[in-house]
Amino acid sequence: MIKRSAMKLSEAIGHLEGFKDSRRQLIERELEDEGDAIARHHIHEQLEVAVDACENAADVLEAILVKNR
Repeated sequence: MIKRSAMKLSEAIGHLEGFKDSRRQLIERELEDEGDAIARHHIHEQLEVAVDACENAADVLEAILVKNR
């Protein structure tokens, strides 16, 4: 995503010479939106992993308590 965004920005900068129309490259906000969606998805995956790890630790603690009663 970062590479694609940088390429679009580079294209827009290239159009600055002679003040050509660079709006097409700048308007392409879907790259930012796509990057945001990827980031949110990654964060949710990491949160799920953390919650699962806590659940596993709780299961181990529960097993230790049951065995030592």
